[in-house]
Amino acid sequence: DKLRRIIKAIKCPATTLCVVAGRWKESKKEEVKKMKTKLFIISLMILTLVSCSKEKEPEHNYGDTLTVYSFNDVHGSIVGDGSNFGLDQASYLIKNSDNYIPEMTMLLSSGDMYQGSGLSNLTDGRSMVEVMNAMNFDAMAIGNHEFDWGVDTLKNNIELSNFPVLSYDVYNKSNDKKVDWLDSYTVVEKGGYKIGVIGEIGKIESSIASNMIKDYYFSPNVKEINSIAKKLKQKENCSAVFLITHNGPNSGYEKLNNNYVDAIFGGHTHEVTSKTYNNIPYYQNGDKIKGITKFTINLKTHESEGELHKVTTKEIKETPKDEALTSIISKYQEETSPILNEVIGNLEGKLNSSDLGTLVTKVMFEYGVSKGIDKDKLISVHNKAGVRITSLGETDQTTPITYGQVYEAFPFDNDVRLVKVKGSYLTSVGTTNYVYGIKSTALLDPNTIYNVISISYLTENENGTLYNDGGGECLDTLPTYCRDIVKDYIKVQGTITKDSLQLNYPQSLSLHIEKQTIQQLLF
Repeated sequence: DKLRRIIKAIKCPATTLCVVAGRWKESKKEEVKKMKTKLFIISLMILTLVSCSKEKEPEHNYGDTLTVYSFNDVHGSIVGDGSNFGLDQASYLIKNSDNYIPEMTMLLSSGDMYQGSGLSNLTDGRSMVEVMNAMNFDAMAIGNHEFDWGVDTLKNNIELSNFPVLSYDVYNKSNDKKVDWLDSYTVVEKGGYKIGVIGEIGKIESSIASNMIKDYYFSPNVKEINSIAKKLKQKENCSAVFLITHNGPNSGYEKLNNNYVDAIFGGHTHEVTSKTYNNIPYYQNGDKIKGITKFTINLKTHESEGELHKVTTKEIKETPKDEALTSIISKYQEETSPILNEVIGNLEGKLNSSDLGTLVTKVMFEYGVSKGIDKDKLISVHNKAGVRITSLGETDQTTPITYGQVYEAFPFDNDVRLVKVKGSYLTSVGTTNYVYGIKSTALLDPNTIYNVISISYLTENENGTLYNDGGGECLDTLPTYCRDIVKDYIKVQGTITKDSLQLNYPQSLSLHIEKQTIQQLLF
């Protein structure tokens, strides 16, 4: 064809030139058209790449409001028993709350979950973990009582958990590195949104038996929280970030960056309280589910609202239980009920927490005497925080006492120890402890060495008044727990009364202190 056109052009130049010029013009148009198409395709590709680099809007029908329920210091309260609210009741309330959407609901714990009831303790916390799994908890921070049965048991419970157990501030003493069995944070997806959760235990080593954490130390740092939170917001594209901490209200949180941290859920001090630090809300629910925090946040506008609901007596008695947890709870109740439901005696009237402190120290004192210790130089000491219920029995009534009730009152595996302590070191021991065998520790002879029956938590605490190298002397071949000697005492007595627990001081106590001798002050 080209050859023919050339020949024709030679024969008729004018005509051929017109044809060639037209063809050339059409060719140019075609090239321009192709170029425009290429530019259009490139533009589309650039727009696609840019749009992909931005955070994707979630595609769902769940809305943009996230609801967070936080728990702390539940202390084994799995089952509501008419006196305490249980997780089985809390689960029912959550599932039957207004606008409940599982895909946009978070359950968080700020620690101290396992330790505190026979149902949980006798399974080393397994029953609590299984219930939390069934409730679909999203994350948990560790508390001091997670260490009560040793790190190996804690690691086992972490392995059993379907949710991450967090703490960024637990370090190995051997190399100053963070432990590898706890994550610092986690990212949870809810309805297409990413939510960051940071865990913290806080500076609470003194609340843990020294031998349980001899290889570890805690180093909380607000700067590190900010650093992690910034990473979660900017690099992980989290729409919200929460701090779950086993820490009470702390002015140090004023330094948290409110651009990165949206809320703090605390624990440990057993307060039912809400506060604000640098415009960041802080919530704590007391202990044994005395309160439940419900926190809502719009993940697009970041508008938020928190409600700390105090559980009422009516709710404790009347709230139904989540039937989805029944089979799990029944399994563990069958395993533990023969032990916990044993009736060990009767109680006339009602004992408050102070009376229970007198009961346990009286029994410890008599236990020491039964082991041949001279009662004239013997006192017994038990920490006030170790008595975990506020009352036992009913006013003007005689009620049976079960081992489960004693277990709940004295749940910690603190065995009885004997230490010898100089009187000058004991003058302030009554501030945070129950003391039996003397009217006032201020009346002790500062130069006399006394026999003190106490508990391993106090005798193994290197910073405590009763610390003894080696933790003191066990008076039996096997460790003897306070709750077990209380159980034996009630069994022998048959029926106990409040009056039977009171100290019967010698009449000579009415004399001036200067004339008294230590023997007159002791049993």
